[in-house]
Amino acid sequence: MGDTPLQAQRRLLMSNSSDAAGRALADFVLDVVLVVVLGASAAQMGLLNALGSAAFMIAAIPVGYLVDRHGPLRLLGVGLAGKLLCLITLLALVTEDSLTIPLALVLVTTLGMFNLIGETSQVSAVPALSDRDDQASSATRLIARLTAADQALGIVIPAAAGLVFALAGAPVLLSVAAALAACALVMAQRIGHRSARKPVPATKKSPAQGTSGNLLSGFSMLFSDRRLVALTWFSSLCNSGLAIGAAVEGILILRHLDLGSGWFGIISAAGAAGGLLGAALGPRIAERVPLSRITLLTGSLQILLAAMVLAAYFSDTMLALVLLLTQAVAWGVVLVLFNIANMSWVTSLVPAQYLGRVTSVRRMLTFGVVPLGSLCGGFLGSGVGLWAALLAWCLLCLLGTTGYLFFLARAHTQPLPR
Repeated sequence: MGDTPLQAQRRLLMSNSSDAAGRALADFVLDVVLVVVLGASAAQMGLLNALGSAAFMIAAIPVGYLVDRHGPLRLLGVGLAGKLLCLITLLALVTEDSLTIPLALVLVTTLGMFNLIGETSQVSAVPALSDRDDQASSATRLIARLTAADQALGIVIPAAAGLVFALAGAPVLLSVAAALAACALVMAQRIGHRSARKPVPATKKSPAQGTSGNLLSGFSMLFSDRRLVALTWFSSLCNSGLAIGAAVEGILILRHLDLGSGWFGIISAAGAAGGLLGAALGPRIAERVPLSRITLLTGSLQILLAAMVLAAYFSDTMLALVLLLTQAVAWGVVLVLFNIANMSWVTSLVPAQYLGRVTSVRRMLTFGVVPLGSLCGGFLGSGVGLWAALLAWCLLCLLGTTGYLFFLARAHTQPLPR
């Protein structure tokens, strides 16, 4: 007998939380080992970050197809088992002092692939685990909680690991990461909701496509609904703007304003506090406020918050510090709410049998712009000036908002959710 929807949701949440905690812990430890122990250069760390997200560009489309074809929980087990194997391998290499930078690059690339499989499967499992009597609201709540857990643990775990790393050491922390990955796998395997375990067969005739479901169905489904186009455009432009700003924000604080590493840490902590606040409030807000309204409000606020960083560039030290601290807290809240509303709305718009493919296409388009944005930010900051990169961040957020409104206006014949 299968679990009730509530039981299945709780197990998915526990699996997702253990997975997110283990992933954040392993990422932190690996970065420290590479920089402190192996002496990795900035170029090598940049390559490491690029390879970690390479799966989104290379394999997003086939992974989404496989998730829809064979069932999200089956592929979730594959993703979690693969991550566990990678973490055990990493633990063995670190314990034996055998880890090298080339081996780390291979492991990070492989982990990125299994992360893609796991994250796509988690989102795709939501409709099947939702209460059928109130599926839209139930799916929104579950997506909000999954996103909030990811955001919160991604902030808390590295902060905690930084405090205990010197005492515990890399092998101990990697053992904890592997144990968390094992818990995530066990909990995912215990999800007994039958409808989530059965793969959904591709329909022979989809109203949105007019063709049988195939590898590229995610593109057809996404571009057939202007609301999905609007949301994808919004996320892509805001992510690229953030990547440009992130490339120079540290230089702004440490070099241009000369605030020092102490204030840099405080500003980072303020952003973490904002993220935790957003994660705590996000699920409740998503239940009470229309997703379209949350998306527009939080997306528009990103223009103002990016402009505050630009204003800090032209301000004296004290005013700049006030602007940056305020911006950091507000940005943490806004970004978490934006991501919760975005993902919840997409889940409510896409039929369950296409969710894996549409999610993969969106990840490819919204995360694929990040490396390009980082490169552009570095070029603008070095070649023109920090102000140019920060201005580009503002303009991309503005362009994202106007494009979102444009595409949404053209979707007036399609009813908005809630």
